[in-house]
Amino acid sequence: TPTQIRIVATVTPVVPPTPEQAFPAGQGLFTFYNPTGHDLVVDVSGPTFVSTVIPPNNREEFYLAAGSYLYMTHTPGGHGLDPTKGVFDLGEGQLIEKDYYSDYEWQQ
Repeated sequence: TPTQIRIVATVTPVVPPTPEQAFPAGQGLFTFYNPTGHDLVVDVSGPTFVSTVIPPNNREEFYLAAGSYLYMTHTPGGHGLDPTKGVFDLGEGQLIEKDYYSDYEWQQ
């Protein structure tokens, strides 16, 4: 006797696309990654001022008003790493990523 093959349709779940990241009106996102083995103080000044300590191998996100910014990094005690500084222009809805080794100037 021939064997019957039975085909059963199944539903495959569709994962909805990830929505684009929404930024608050008039703001962009500046992220800073600390790839060093030291805590880093990151000071950001411009239309919005923020300062925080970022532990080693961690990333911090800053929602900032659009505009021109200066950022400076240093260790809390001033030992272990040279301080750095850099500049960036942040547009509305823009993402800018930096880290300790990004296009900076050594402070003198």
